[in-house]
Amino acid sequence: MVQRAVQPITYHGWRGSLKLTNGVVELIVVPALGRIMRYGFPGGPNLIWEDPALAGQPANRRTFPRFGGNKAWPWPQDEWPAHIGHDWPPPPAADQAEYTSSIIGPSAVRLKSPLLVGFGMTIVREIQLSPKGTQVMVTTRLEHISSGGPAQNLAAWSITPAAAPETLLVRLTPGSPLPTGYKPLGAFDPFASVTAENRILRVVRQPDKSSKIGIDGDVIGAVYGDTLWLLRDQTPKVAGEYQPGERVQVFASADSREDTARGLPPYMELEMTSPRKRLARDGDSVALTEVWELRKLSGSMAQRNATAEKIMREL
Repeated sequence: MVQRAVQPITYHGWRGSLKLTNGVVELIVVPALGRIMRYGFPGGPNLIWEDPALAGQPANRRTFPRFGGNKAWPWPQDEWPAHIGHDWPPPPAADQAEYTSSIIGPSAVRLKSPLLVGFGMTIVREIQLSPKGTQVMVTTRLEHISSGGPAQNLAAWSITPAAAPETLLVRLTPGSPLPTGYKPLGAFDPFASVTAENRILRVVRQPDKSSKIGIDGDVIGAVYGDTLWLLRDQTPKVAGEYQPGERVQVFASADSREDTARGLPPYMELEMTSPRKRLARDGDSVALTEVWELRKLSGSMAQRNATAEKIMREL
């Protein structure tokens, strides 16, 4: 029997979920949360962090449960107060709402958020699994749909929480105006170390601290044993611009005693944003296109890291 590339399933209690698989990797999309909740090899670990204690629970705009899963918000966060009166929690229609879903191809699905009140826009996400291999293309688009809504310079923002990897690498883009290629973001503690060599930035978290930096980069590489998870920005060149140190962002959570007691690993958020673009009229939009891919590594940890860096430089 030929297995369908897109299969309706119930995932951990969430009905209406969609499983995309090509026999090599699998991806699970949960419209009830507007998230991608799983990416990995069939039968293997989930590379996307999730909290199993919240399995099957609905989105909640009052408590904002920490479900995990890849999600999308409008960037920059410091613009949120002008639209919703605060910079936390996120716009509820982006983070704590059921998205509509549709199958748009043999191995592709679309998610669409409700109207983001205060922004006059929706978030549309198209997720396509390659027929072969491990690649997944995730396009996240902000669409201005509300007549008379405010003109705004915004970017699409994709946030992927991942179990803290053995090694976290970012490929730097040339020509950064930042002397180190990165800058601190928010009122967080510094990382344990951030070092660069031959265009590859290596980021090491402090277990007892939360940290965040913005990076002029275009590829993230997370090493888990013999697996390298690559996240690449492949957004076509469009009108709009990046601000220094915001194209790639890395956030690391401090270790939590409660999570550790429950066997949950600490997580790092692997984030990307599109260029900022002025959205003023109905139909105006801005999009981010990411490609996820898995590569196998071998040898000692030092050898695996060296191979991962070589792969990233050659992409």
